[in-house]
Amino acid sequence: PRPRAGARRARKPFEEATKAAVAAREAAEAAREEAEARRAEAVEARKEAVAAREAAEASHAVALKARKEAESTRAKQEEARKKAVAAREKAEAAREAAVAAREKADQEAADAEAAREKAEQTAADAVAARAEAEESRRVADAAVESSVEAFQKAKAALDDVKDKFRNAGRGRLWFMERELEHAKQFMSKKQLAALAK
Repeated sequence: PRPRAGARRARKPFEEATKAAVAAREAAEAAREEAEARRAEAVEARKEAVAAREAAEASHAVALKARKEAESTRAKQEEARKKAVAAREKAEAAREAAVAAREKADQEAADAEAAREKAEQTAADAVAARAEAEESRRVADAAVESSVEAFQKAKAALDDVKDKFRNAGRGRLWFMERELEHAKQFMSKKQLAALAK
């Protein structure tokens, strides 16, 4: 029995060392597995971080593009607004010019109508004046003929009296001739020309 007890005692440290080695190996294996799990988690976390960074960069790029597009759209809208304002101002100026041109045309038409009416009235007045002048000329011609005829009758009567009373006194005949000559002084050139015929 004693040798067994000695062997047991001698084996005990070996067994304890073996147990300790097994425990240490198991602990090391557990630590390795935990380290590998942590490393796998770290790799996964790194992948997720890279993916998140890439997603953030992509989102940032999309946001930049959207901002540029928005700025471009805003610039285009501002340019379109300026063009619309300019077109509206141009249209307003054209409308005012058209109104002014229409008013000027209306005024010119009214002036032309007034001038036409005045011309027609002037023409009518001229026709009336001409007719009046014609009538005055006709009356004057008739008066000339009448006065010439009366003068010629008076002269003929005087000549007849002179023939009948050749030996009579010359005083009264001289007076009548003198009156006829005196009447000639008040005759117009037209009347004198008619007498000369």
